Amino acid sequence: MNFTLPAPPLRIALILCSLHRMNPPRILRAAALCLLGFSAALVPAPLFAAGAPTPIRPPAPRGPDPEFWSVRFNTPEKFDNRGIPSYRHATMTSKKLRFAGEAETEVGYTVYLPPGYEGSDERYAILYFLVGNGGTENGSVPVVTKAHELIVKGEIPPFIIVGITGGRSFYGNQFEGKCQMQDFFFEEFLPHIEKNYRVKADPRHRHIQGMSAGGNGAVVYALQRPDLFGTATAIAGAFFGIRVHAWTEMYNASENNYRPYDPFALIAERPPRSGTLRLALWVGSADGTIGDATQFHRLLSELSIAHEYNDWNSRPALVGVPHSLPRYYELYGKEILEFHAAAFRD
Repeated sequence: MNFTLPAPPLRIALILCSLHRMNPPRILRAAALCLLGFSAALVPAPLFAAGAPTPIRPPAPRGPDPEFWSVRFNTPEKFDNRGIPSYRHATMTSKKLRFAGEAETEVGYTVYLPPGYEGSDERYAILYFLVGNGGTENGSVPVVTKAHELIVKGEIPPFIIVGITGGRSFYGNQFEGKCQMQDFFFEEFLPHIEKNYRVKADPRHRHIQGMSAGGNGAVVYALQRPDLFGTATAIAGAFFGIRVHAWTEMYNASENNYRPYDPFALIAERPPRSGTLRLALWVGSADGTIGDATQFHRLLSELSIAHEYNDWNSRPALVGVPHSLPRYYELYGKEILEFHAAAFRD
């Protein structure tokens, strides 16, 4: 990917073309981006200079999240398969999650089986999709509908997709042992899926993607276990989100408690080896996670860690795109999925 910014006239043209569908706050954001374009034109290439990494500037933490303990991990009544018979809702019982200190937690997930799965004994690649903060396991709908369309057309190879929610945990482990989402994922969920569905269980065929908090989780899980995943994609990754949503509940407002789940610390301490894990980031110009994406992209670049960075510079249709998974998939669903499919295409 070309990390340099486009010329100011092009930036202005792209932004002005999108103003007709923006509300006033987005117009102000667009104006700021115009100014960014002019200032960036004065910065010599490369955009990110070599040397010590730029200090990370996370947002100020907020207080307790009153909705943290009220989330549900199983909502089958909200599931809609969108007319795809092989897209289903399923439930399992977790003893690892221990949400709110309970010994067992019912966890729902969605699973999409590609055409041909039922009538064969073939094994398939798999994409784990992590839903955003507070969403339900049913949030994989845009991913599945686009993937099904492309698979039926023969534009990408068939693969399995499973969707799961992390509640409001941002996919880490709670400091008191009362919401162990990461333990659940690696010790129960992934083994359950790969025991009950015909999965090709190797990094070339196992991939992970997420939206918002799920994008954060996807990158963190892949960095922690690069032996498991071939690719990881964060769509509007909320890499700072835990600090403003569940900083107290998950980590007792402690940097030490959070450090094992901090993507910035992980990428600096355990950078993936060249030629193994591949990372991709997506962010729109009207998405509230711009700061998260740009700072993570900057750190990856300064550490010379290869990755695909997709923003409104390289993907012009992302101008004006807000924090909306359906919108990202409407515009670039094929490109997002192709990033994973390229790894296991024969």
